[in-house]
Amino acid sequence: VTHPARARPDTSSRGPTATNNMVMARWGLVVVASAVSMVQWASPVSGSLQGLYIITSPEGQLKQLNWSTGESVDVGAPLSASGFKVEACAPTTIDPTGKWIYTLAKNVSDTAEHGGLRLLAMELADGTLHRTRDALPHAVFPPTAAACDYALATDGGWDAYVTGVVGTHLRSLLVNMLDMNMPGVPPPPPPKVILDVTLAEVGLGGAVAVPTSTIDADNVLWVGLSGGVAGISLTTNTIDRRVVAPTGHTIRGIQGYGTIYGLLSPVDGGDTVLASFDVGPTPVLQVGNVSLKSTVAHSGTSFALLSDQQACVYINTVGRLVALDLTGRQISSAPGCIGGCPACISYEPFVFR
Repeated sequence: VTHPARARPDTSSRGPTATNNMVMARWGLVVVASAVSMVQWASPVSGSLQGLYIITSPEGQLKQLNWSTGESVDVGAPLSASGFKVEACAPTTIDPTGKWIYTLAKNVSDTAEHGGLRLLAMELADGTLHRTRDALPHAVFPPTAAACDYALATDGGWDAYVTGVVGTHLRSLLVNMLDMNMPGVPPPPPPKVILDVTLAEVGLGGAVAVPTSTIDADNVLWVGLSGGVAGISLTTNTIDRRVVAPTGHTIRGIQGYGTIYGLLSPVDGGDTVLASFDVGPTPVLQVGNVSLKSTVAHSGTSFALLSDQQACVYINTVGRLVALDLTGRQISSAPGCIGGCPACISYEPFVFR
């Protein structure tokens, strides 16, 4: 295994989440109130789920992509078979513990009163719709909002974070996705707002089209804004770190853990370069000097870090899947999703399931 599992973050300040129970789903071991029992629903070790994943629009078909050849394989049935519709700008993120991919979608049968975006979890192995939550709270995120207004990130466990700009505020919502449906295991807690601050307090500009977010090794949730990247401490639920973009530029598609990578682009057009910053209390933006050879789709959001390959990929505006080393040098280019590309691509490193 070349990508070590993340340490479970300290979530004691978040209330009665599923971290009160230790669940190791892949090995079928459940510890609840000091009682240990073996369960039969876990999959045996059978291979790797390594690869890039996208969810197509509007049908919500999960696809696995080969990052060097661009070949794709459908995984399971589309979300439309369960009554959901996915926007092309919908965010995605992979939970490396449960081997789920999260996205935001709308149920076509929802009424105006109960409608809005729902957080869904699909199994990477077979595309099974594993978990759906009720629509995001209307008091936090308006039901008329589009999926591309929000970013998704996971802490490596069963907590997902929906973050976005609403009016003059930056908000982040913690949603626990663990649903064991077993005796003695409590249901997941309701979604909880962990951050609601004005953009003026943040001091990094406003919203960007199709924002992205990621959680680093210091348990900090980073989210992209028009003037840089804001770091939300998941221990104190405050913004305590900032990375300022050079004047006239935005940092898009952020992903990473020990080092955060993204694409630095001028807002008025021009050359895009790979940029990065190391995790720490005073991160410094490092800007590459190799310009990308083509334009990244969805304003720079169609980007993924290949964490166990020392590489990254992006989808360009003509649908090609382009791979770079971490200096920004192009190492491959292949047809990726000709005829329509999603805004977000997610990568699962080499681990067994």
